[in-house]
Amino acid sequence: MHFLYKDFLENKNSYRWCKTFWKNEINKLLKDTNLILDSYVSDKFLNGRLFYDGNPIFSGQLKKEEKSFRIIQENPDEFGDYYTSFINEKDNNVGKYQELVIVLTLTNKNKKKALKKLSEWIKCNKI
Repeated sequence: MHFLYKDFLENKNSYRWCKTFWKNEINKLLKDTNLILDSYVSDKFLNGRLFYDGNPIFSGQLKKEEKSFRIIQENPDEFGDYYTSFINEKDNNVGKYQELVIVLTLTNKNKKKALKKLSEWIKCNKI
């Protein structure tokens, strides 16, 4: 099994490259839409330093669609080849919204599954 950015939890440069990888993949996914991606879950301490824990490795919010998502990337040494996703119903001071949570170890196969699930979720209200 080939894992991408396998050392992301031990190597800060690898972690930052992995975050950039996800940002680029999500931007490609949203390229032909009119959707605006806002920040969602903080991945930094108050001083601006990254958590470096993979939760989330990337997240975003589509405010107009009342949806948010986060991708949690796990350690392949602990989880092996792993992928799951689920929807959380969330509530904030404005109202209810849906959060898609994808938890995975990063392989090409799991990346494709995650992007497909995210694309389907963006296009409709139910997965």
